Amino acid sequence: MNLFTRCTGELFPGTNEARCTLQDLTSLGYNILHFAFYIATVGATAYIVYGAFVIIVSRDSSGELTRGKKIIQDAVIGIVVIAAAWLIVNSLFWLVGIQCPWYKLTGCKF
Repeated sequence: MNLFTRCTGELFPGTNEARCTLQDLTSLGYNILHFAFYIATVGATAYIVYGAFVIIVSRDSSGELTRGKKIIQDAVIGIVVIAAAWLIVNSLFWLVGIQCPWYKLTGCKF
């Protein structure tokens, strides 16, 4: 996955470099958020595995069992918060009438 996007606007006079447009900026924001979502998902998965490990090795210690359950609960809450944030952003754009993804604002019908 390429985090940075190439600018797609008109060329600067006398060069081969393109100007960046609003769509390029929103695409960069989308790429950064997409990357952060992957990192958070991997982190939450590792946290769940760690919580399960704590539960498995807790033996009969109720304190460690409770700690393992809390770790898993926090990881699941984190995943729910991330998914809810994505859903809220997309829903808000849908409610105001934007008919395309929020990261492609240029050329959309408002």
